[in-house]
Amino acid sequence: MLFGLALLLVAVNVTVVLMIDRFESRVGGGDIVVADRFMKAIELGSGLDPDGADRSGYEEAWDLLADDCRKGRAYSEFLAFFESRVTDHGFIQSWRRSPEESGGMGDRVLRYVVEYRDLEGRTTTIRFDLRVVEGDEGHAIVSYAARTLASESGR
Repeated sequence: MLFGLALLLVAVNVTVVLMIDRFESRVGGGDIVVADRFMKAIELGSGLDPDGADRSGYEEAWDLLADDCRKGRAYSEFLAFFESRVTDHGFIQSWRRSPEESGGMGDRVLRYVVEYRDLEGRTTTIRFDLRVVEGDEGHAIVSYAARTLASESGR
């Protein structure tokens, strides 16, 4: 009887641990981790990863896109989309995830507010919407879009 009770406790414990792990992988922010990594990579831009990888931030961001998203466009088109913001608005000064989001578990649009500043001190605020979907190999970005929210003149 004692052995059966111990076996039951172990089974319940393992079940609870597996359920918590599954819950954390779905709700615990796997999509947020991927989206934040994407934004950090975009912020790094054409610079090399400071952790020693011999790749640019844009290359890291490209790898976080889902296969279907990459098939729909060439890397040069992806690069032009983000580098045009740098050309037009300067470099990223800061970014933050907005509490505004849509969708649900496994398929969610996360919004980021990004502030660019050019050499004359003008700032431009752009919102990026990243749609992150959970697939067989984890979370990946299936689409992205940008919209200018505000632009200020320099000093």
